[in-house]
Amino acid sequence: MRMINDNDIKSKLKANAWFLPFYVIAFLLLVSCAKMGQPDGGWYDETPPRVIGATPADGATNVKAKKVNIYFDEFIKVDNPTEKVVVSPPQLEAPEIKGAGKRIQVSLVDSLKPNTTYTIDFSDAISDNNEGNPMGNYTYSFSTGAVIDTMEVSGYVLESENLEPIKGILWVYIVTKPTRHSRPSRCSV
Repeated sequence: MRMINDNDIKSKLKANAWFLPFYVIAFLLLVSCAKMGQPDGGWYDETPPRVIGATPADGATNVKAKKVNIYFDEFIKVDNPTEKVVVSPPQLEAPEIKGAGKRIQVSLVDSLKPNTTYTIDFSDAISDNNEGNPMGNYTYSFSTGAVIDTMEVSGYVLESENLEPIKGILWVYIVTKPTRHSRPSRCSV
């Protein structure tokens, strides 16, 4: 059995004294790193979601599919789609509109009419999931025919007596309830 003398203890304490500042600094660094609390989360997002693609593509022609998927650059939510989203031409059965993650899926329940342009107007129903930044008025269109109908009528008005164009006349159709006998209103500019 070996006996420990005072000189051995003093030399070991002296050797450990050189490492004492290192141990204290290491301990203080470890203690200072362990702070409790929530992360700040970064910058506040002020940009609304952006459409990055759709199937079928926006403005597509000769579409046969009754499901539309619209893809966004961030997570989105659709607020009150039954009231805010309008499909034209009107559908007999309401379309199913679901927002999930970075995608909106619109399922048209009614059959698609041939050579018809369909427009889905989301108005202000789309916003980002976290901050609620509204996308604004977004409209998606596709056609079951070969062309997209622009829903515009252009031309000019002729004087009935001499068939000369009348300047400063604007014809507007104001339809409150679509009928076969809707009449134009005459407005002068």
